[in-house]
Amino acid sequence: MTPDFRIIANGQDATAKLADRLLALQITEADGNDADSLTIVLDDRDGRLDAPPIKSRLQVSLGTKGAGLFDMGRFEVESISGEGPPDRMTITAAAVDLRETARAPRTKAHEDRSLREIADEIAGRAGLELVLGESLQEARFAYVAQTSESDLHFLTRLARDLDATAKASGGKLVIVRRSDPQTAGGDAKVPVRLDRADLMWWGYEISAREKDQAVEAEAQLTGTAEKKLVRVGDGQPARRLRHVYPSEEVARDVATAALARARRGEVKISAECARFMPALFAGGLAEFTDMRPEFAGRWHLTEVRHELGAGLTTSIQAEKGDAA
Repeated sequence: MTPDFRIIANGQDATAKLADRLLALQITEADGNDADSLTIVLDDRDGRLDAPPIKSRLQVSLGTKGAGLFDMGRFEVESISGEGPPDRMTITAAAVDLRETARAPRTKAHEDRSLREIADEIAGRAGLELVLGESLQEARFAYVAQTSESDLHFLTRLARDLDATAKASGGKLVIVRRSDPQTAGGDAKVPVRLDRADLMWWGYEISAREKDQAVEAEAQLTGTAEKKLVRVGDGQPARRLRHVYPSEEVARDVATAALARARRGEVKISAECARFMPALFAGGLAEFTDMRPEFAGRWHLTEVRHELGAGLTTSIQAEKGDAA
């Protein structure tokens, strides 16, 4: 099938202008806190190609002729570079969903507040709609401080302690645990089935590190000088977290998240699909058939890359573990 694309630059359709100059286009979706990215490589053979201004907004759609296009997101141009011969221009852009207010350093203490309350405040400042995963609805912090760090960094830190990700996408601030069976929007995470025939290339890596069987965290008991050791999981080896947490509940949540991270990533795979597969997305799930035993079960997609060049293909990176 013949690849097709559309690029809207600052509200104007630039597809026809770029059609005979496009050498490569790559969109990388990252699970978690990193912004999705866009790279466009153009033929600047006559040196007359107009470079888009920095901070230009690009809306990109990909697909195949006759089958329609899929909206791949909106991006803001961050840098432009050139090289030659052959003369080329490279445009790099990042997904646009966070205002500068979300990146500015801020200091504030939060006492006895829920994750929803904190995140809703940050989303409001950034002009985003908060979407919070079901398993995080009751998450609460006895005390947590944001000290000279951006809203984005602060929220990323809170999410990581809960084995969750915080990401701005499509006008929403989405916070969801990796282990949740549903997306933050409430849709079930349905694994995409991939057969050997769907793949042009694949590879796997089995980690040699010893997997933690348990995680321990210390909690400061409210109103006393005493501390309590909270343990999640059984057996050895057990890892002790170095921080003291403000309550037993917070310590348990953080230890549970740390154990989930330890169990995930024991086996990793990479694969390049033989065709464009827009159903694959970072944070989603995949299952493989007719493959080696190492590929059995469900896989958590940590990165998905769509590339348009001589053809249009999708490649993935994934982790295997209890959360997948």
